[in-house]
Amino acid sequence: MHPYATTNPACGNALHPYATTNPGCGKALHPYATTNPDCGNALHPYATPNPGCGNTLHPYATPNLGCGDTLHPYATSNPAQFPHISTQNKGESPMKINQIRLSRLRNDTHFQFHTEFKDLAQKHNPQALKIKPQYDAYLPLYDKVDLALKKINKSAITEKIQNADKARDEIWLDLVETSTAALRHFDPEVREAAKQLKIVLDTYGNIAKKPLNDQTSATYNFVQDLEGKYAPYVAKVGLGPWLAELKARNIAFSDLMRERFDESSLKVDIVLRKARAQLDGAYYAMVERIHALVLIEGAADYEAFIKKLNPIISKYVTALAAQAGRVSKKKGKGKSPEAE
Repeated sequence: MHPYATTNPACGNALHPYATTNPGCGKALHPYATTNPDCGNALHPYATPNPGCGNTLHPYATPNLGCGDTLHPYATSNPAQFPHISTQNKGESPMKINQIRLSRLRNDTHFQFHTEFKDLAQKHNPQALKIKPQYDAYLPLYDKVDLALKKINKSAITEKIQNADKARDEIWLDLVETSTAALRHFDPEVREAAKQLKIVLDTYGNIAKKPLNDQTSATYNFVQDLEGKYAPYVAKVGLGPWLAELKARNIAFSDLMRERFDESSLKVDIVLRKARAQLDGAYYAMVERIHALVLIEGAADYEAFIKKLNPIISKYVTALAAQAGRVSKKKGKGKSPEAE
């Protein structure tokens, strides 16, 4: 018998196709071994223990050496031995966490979403979800956004600015009302002056509904017009005191806005944007990891978490849709805030 042949009489003196080339081997290879010379007389790690396999690899086994001694997660096998078989084999879609574009959320809403996600992940135990390292890296980024948001809120539209805007709106509406009333004045000269002023008012529209900075610019231009070529009509209708007060309140509001947009406030804005992007990246990394785990291990350990998270996501997706609708309408006729 050839020194490299197996003890199988059927082999004759030829080298058995599964024998190794190592003269010291002596024994025949296991009948389920592959032709890998490194196999020796052991079963190849990817061969199945199913006697029906013959001497070949299981048809669903993968040739990827990184697989170890298990079948590829998409392979079919005995459920008792490989309970983690992917549902893709059954024509089903794996359970997934819903998508959401977090960058589109306003600052406060964005932070609230992350707060709900953080609390939910904590409740379901990041260790059990196998996202503990990613969750631990997520927490300081959450705190960073929290701190930046608190700072920017101090420099955003404060109560003082809101009150100044309200005062400006009120004097504008009073001026319009006074001018409109003059259209019914008993004096025909006053009525004629009011008609000329109505042309200007119609041209500018309802300035009070414009975005804050646009309202400031429009009010400045309106005052310039009425103090210039339309000054005689203003005097005739008696709008002088109203116009002077509108001018003063517009300047006061403009000064407050300039204080808001100082250098430190702009830096805080930049810090918040960067912090948001980092926090979102950490969230998406955890989502992708859970998706991969569901694909490999099945949804059993993650189903409860995903079923609780998806309604939360849906709530914010709905808020985004409503927000987009409001922005669309305000482009035509509303006042929209200048900052989140």
